[in-house]
Amino acid sequence: MEKLKGLRICYVLPTTRLGGSERHVMHLASGLRKRGHQTAILCVFQEGHDAEEVRRQGISLASLDLQQGWGPREFFRIFDWLRSNPVDVLHAYLFGFHVFAGLPARLLKVPVVLSSRREIAQWQKRRHLWVENMGNLLVDRVVSCSKAVEKWTLAKERISPEKVITIYNGINLGRFRPTGNRIKVRENLGIPLDAPLVGKFLRHIEEVRGNAIASRNVRLAAIHSFFRFLALREPACSGVIQGVLAIPTKRTDRRPVEYLTREDTHCRYVDLVGRYGVGATPPQA
Repeated sequence: MEKLKGLRICYVLPTTRLGGSERHVMHLASGLRKRGHQTAILCVFQEGHDAEEVRRQGISLASLDLQQGWGPREFFRIFDWLRSNPVDVLHAYLFGFHVFAGLPARLLKVPVVLSSRREIAQWQKRRHLWVENMGNLLVDRVVSCSKAVEKWTLAKERISPEKVITIYNGINLGRFRPTGNRIKVRENLGIPLDAPLVGKFLRHIEEVRGNAIASRNVRLAAIHSFFRFLALREPACSGVIQGVLAIPTKRTDRRPVEYLTREDTHCRYVDLVGRYGVGATPPQA
């Protein structure tokens, strides 16, 4: 992609309403435009909240303003738009769009047709998998957003492994692996060798940023979750990992429940006693 310049790339979406896939496509189209490619987004149904931002970034945006649903009318409208706006690469996002956009693209001899898998779609029934398999016959590659999604796609759909590739749109931990030892990394970042980074961060958000203890505990819970994951992947760092996991949460005052009156509390208690058979006498109102 770096060596190719001036490709005409079109992304097909239902809409540009706020959403993860829509934001992903917008940033992707903007980045490719800066590299010298012509990017466009085709909304099959309608524009959304992000339409103005898309245009401000210089990305061509078109909408067919069709009603929700699929049929011959949607197929021919996409066909007419692609015939009037030739592209070199067509990338369809979200379920079903690789069928109704892929078939017109193939009839018009678009050189490259792509589709995406962005979730482990446990909601899909047999009819949904049938649509996915039909679309797989029309595309050159299926782009998954993670190895887990790629594995799910290969297990559930009829598709060759050579046709499925993974392009991360999250954090690829391999890119952040230190190239030298721990001392060298700290020296390059200007961090003292004896500085307890996690503890220092937790103190910083309390003392400097003024976050509450509850907020500090939420961040620590996220750090603990990440280091439990690392414990399975990086056993050589078990000493550091155990040190981080040993950092305790802080006790904090709980706010009293002020939205229940004494009468409400009495009714709630009586309801619990009757429902679960708690052997206690409810308080007198």
